[in-house]
Amino acid sequence: MSGGWTIRRMRQSEYALLPELLLKAIYLPEGTPPPPFEAVFSPELLPYTVGFGAGAYDRALCAVVRGTVIGAVWVRLVRGFGYLDDATPELVLVVEKPFRGRGIGTELLRRMLLLAADEGVQHLSLSVQRANPARRLYLRMGFETVRSHGGEDIMSCAARRRVWSAGRATVCGAGWSRLQGSSAATRSRKDKAPEGRSTETKGNRAGGRKHRPRTGGAKVGAGRQQEAPTAGRRHGAPAPPRQPTKDEAEHSRGECSASFFGRE
Repeated sequence: MSGGWTIRRMRQSEYALLPELLLKAIYLPEGTPPPPFEAVFSPELLPYTVGFGAGAYDRALCAVVRGTVIGAVWVRLVRGFGYLDDATPELVLVVEKPFRGRGIGTELLRRMLLLAADEGVQHLSLSVQRANPARRLYLRMGFETVRSHGGEDIMSCAARRRVWSAGRATVCGAGWSRLQGSSAATRSRKDKAPEGRSTETKGNRAGGRKHRPRTGGAKVGAGRQQEAPTAGRRHGAPAPPRQPTKDEAEHSRGECSASFFGRE
């Protein structure tokens, strides 16, 4: 849980929420009225949600606050606005407006990239208008423009790549078990110094003895080995995670996904 919200796999019983979420994923310029709910049954939008779960590439994650789904990301192989080829599923990302700007969209996208890599998917695609603030998020997460049509870009991202998470770079493709936490675990640094091995001093080297490199982070002084300072923590313990900067924490503002209406 992070900031009162959690991310998990979307349950089959929650797939019925996808049509409504799809409408909220549509980018609308200021002053544009929202489309009616009936628009989800149009030939352009229906393939994104109808029969979801039956397709080989159908995967969905959701963000939940007190048991209520407030955001989601799902992928599906569909000949939609972001179609590239029959091996690249298209991604849709949406966060309810009151919950944007909290990093939820960033974490949803990061975890979907991890899941896709774990299950052997090489690339994901999406369609986004250039005026959509979410485009900046996609660029930061490694998406690149493949082709453009008017004011809309089709973007693609390799599933196996380093993606930003809680101020650290995390390598995708580590398995679903790693997606249960809000960020990847920090690996501990191990002391590789062999026990019982000392370090030669300059005086020993001057006498013709072979120099051995320092090991174990030790300092040499007055003919004996001294332990190097550990900056207030046990030697070999993992460094504390760096807190994200204000820009990193807020860079996901406007986390809507692809625009389906107003295509030029």
